[in-house]
Formats: sequence, structure tokens, C-alpha cells
Amino acid sequence: MLKSFIYSVIFIVSIWVGFAQNVSGTLKFPKTVLKNPNNNKEILEKSFKYKEIYKFNRDTIIENSVILDNSYAKYKISNPNAWKKNTPNRKVKSIDIVFTKYPFKKEDWLTNYHELLANRLKELFRIDSLLNNSAIEWNIVLQTSCKTDLETRKLFHGIVIHYNVIEVPILANENEDQHEAKLMEYIRVQKKKKEELKNESFNELKMRVYDRKDPKQIKERKKKGNSCPSFK
Repeated sequence: MLKSFIYSVIFIVSIWVGFAQNVSGTLKFPKTVLKNPNNNKEILEKSFKYKEIYKFNRDTIIENSVILDNSYAKYKISNPNAWKKNTPNRKVKSIDIVFTKYPFKKEDWLTNYHELLANRLKELFRIDSLLNNSAIEWNIVLQTSCKTDLETRKLFHGIVIHYNVIEVPILANENEDQHEAKLMEYIRVQKKKKEELKNESFNELKMRVYDRKDPKQIKERKKKGNSCPSFK
């Protein structure tokens, strides 16, 4: 009986940890930004850290990571089932969006970078909307080994999710009824918070969005045009 109860507590606390992950931050990417990436380029670019690597090698990916595949210049994820959402004991720590830095000069890019990036994010959030979370570190990873279009097409393009597995403690100093009542109430509250987070309106995030009435910002956006980002 006691052994069975302990397993039940571990399971419930695992779910509790999962919900804690989901409500620990606010939305990272407002829907308005993802819907209109060309009008929100600076916001989109500033949402990431930028890294350059020579070449991505999936064989070197460490444990506790999931690789989601895109194709060159595409946004659909070919292996969406690789990511299991709502997994107990898992806390996502960072997400890498992997591109190729080709051509090297941004003025030579043909693909609309901002639309491609936004579409890849929307596809990711279609698989698991709770990944749209500011508590996660977001990175753009640029591969620099490619010198031709053919080489570029052979390289990996996609998303890598890195996470930690959380050890679940066994609660003590309370009887079975107290354990279960407390944990179930906590889970109920976290579910409610999760729904509130998913429904957070764009107005609540307005501090992260341009004031489009500011003439200086409008002039600056027109000056930048549709060029690709200056990776830093």
C-alpha cells in the first residue's frame, strides 16, 4: 500500500514539475510578431542570441536533446513525433534554430529570412505551444562551412531542443491524504495559470512591441527595407 502510494506521489509530482516549467515565463514570441515578421524584424532578431559554428553534426548532440528536421529554406518539420509534449520531469533550457550562413553577404540572400524564421517558430509551437516561453534561452545557430548552394542543401536545417531531467523528491512528514490533496490542488492552479499564459493578449506584451505611432521608428524601419539581418 505504502509502496503504491509512493509511486503515485512520484507520478503526481512529476506532473507538477512539468506544469511549473510551463508557467515559469511569459510568451516569448507574440502572435502579432509571428504573423507579421517583416513589420517586426527588430523584435524578432533581438529575441535570439547568435552563434556561428563550422558545421552541425547530429552525432555530437549530447543526451537530453531532441532534433527536429526542416529542409533547406523550408519550415515544415518532417519528424514532429520526435518531440513528446507534456513529458513529466523535463524542463526545457534552450532551443537552437539552425541555419546556414550562405551567402555570407546578407544583400545576396534570396530567401526571406524573417518569414522563414517566423514560420519555423509557428510550426514548432503547433507541435507544442508551451515552448513559446521566455524562460527558455533561444539561439540562432549559423553554419559557415558551405561555399556553394549545393553544399548548403546538404547541411542540416532545423531545430534542436535541449532540456534537463529533474529528479523528483519523495515528500515526507505528511499523511497520504494530505500529500494527495496538496498536490492535486497545486496541479489545478498550475493548469489555470497555463491557460492564462496561452491566452495572454498582445496588449499585455506591448512593452516588447514597437509603438508604431513613433515617427522615428517608422522612418528607421523604412530605411532598413527588406534586407536580411545583420548577424551578431
